[in-house]
Amino acid sequence: MTQNPRKLDHHLYGYCIGDNLEFRISPALLVNTLTGISIRLRPTMARLLSYILNHSDERMIEDEKIMRDVFENYGLKCNKQRLWQAINSLKKTLAKCGFSRFIIYRVNNNGFLISNVRIGMLLCYALNSSHLEMFETAKPEKHDQQI
Repeated sequence: MTQNPRKLDHHLYGYCIGDNLEFRISPALLVNTLTGISIRLRPTMARLLSYILNHSDERMIEDEKIMRDVFENYGLKCNKQRLWQAINSLKKTLAKCGFSRFIIYRVNNNGFLISNVRIGMLLCYALNSSHLEMFETAKPEKHDQQI
């Protein structure tokens, strides 16, 4: 977690995709905030979506990087056909959740890019641990009467 001067820590909670779709990282969940439809994602699909959203500002997200960072680094074998299948499955899942825009495009058989869709980060803020310790160690005074 990152500290800031207001004694708050923050971490990535998820992403906003367009106007009414959220991807929540833990547990991995796609939520259409307009219709209430939600779909739980398996770990590999969640890593793939998170990776693509995290790299959405790149001109092209290369196949090799996706295969390494999403699959191989987690002990899974991957090739271009498997990656293509996973991306198509992800597109279908986005559609099931009510996201009708086509946002993931294939580029020159070498990678993918995200179309011009608004992607924002959802951050979760909490009091940092040193600030919490101060409250946890303060003991209430004992009273003879209970109120």
